[in-house]
Amino acid sequence: MKFIKKTILNVLDYFNYILINKNSYHSFKTAHNKNFIHFEHLYKKLITIENPIIFDVGGNLGQSIKIFKKYYPTSKIYSFEPINDCFNKMKSEFFNDDDINIYNFAVGHKIEKKSFNVYENSEHSSFFERNKNSDWFKKYNQNHIKERNQFRLNEKKIDVDVITLDNFCEKYKIENIDLLKIDTQGYEEFVLEGSQNLLKENKIKIIKLEMIFSDIYSKKHSFFNIEKHLQNNYKLISINNFGSTIDDVVFSCDVIYVSKDLNF
Repeated sequence: MKFIKKTILNVLDYFNYILINKNSYHSFKTAHNKNFIHFEHLYKKLITIENPIIFDVGGNLGQSIKIFKKYYPTSKIYSFEPINDCFNKMKSEFFNDDDINIYNFAVGHKIEKKSFNVYENSEHSSFFERNKNSDWFKKYNQNHIKERNQFRLNEKKIDVDVITLDNFCEKYKIENIDLLKIDTQGYEEFVLEGSQNLLKENKIKIIKLEMIFSDIYSKKHSFFNIEKHLQNNYKLISINNFGSTIDDVVFSCDVIYVSKDLNF
């Protein structure tokens, strides 16, 4: 048994993967600390130009824009946010920076108009409905609802316009994306599906996205659902941000993929 386990670990190590106990947050975090680099140390190593082109899919209230501008003050940012209130707040805050372009669209796998679920905490709004029976939702409500009350469901639905990144970049003649950040509460794989032309031609250098492992929404994430769209052109280099945990179980994390052309 020990020989089999050792063989499996060696094979995984050869392909730059690591075996982690799926029910252990501490195991996951230890593996991260030993084998992956923190995002803060990656930005300058991955992007060496001063004015990169950054796509911010799921802009919310502009939290990521502030981080990107901290590292790259002269960066060109394209941010997409489907919720009108959030979009208007972002436009108001960043109106004086001509290098920040904000669009009132969602991003997906095809051009369409689609129903979108807006929740009380706008950060958790999604195309997918919340699963009220999920262990994550029950535990989080039990632990935090009295203090924060931000996870109480709001059943409001809105119709939003959806675009694809392939179409957008073709329309605006954008040849390359230095960093693509996707935080769409379970819709990440569909954003990638609508970016296949860009991905196949390695026109996106770095992809940072959120992975949600719980059943909090009607659809669950998996690395397979993400990597099937990346084919053989991208590799996973970092896992970080264990902000969503309950009882030491990881429910979400951020990951970074890079184009193999970067030779990182």
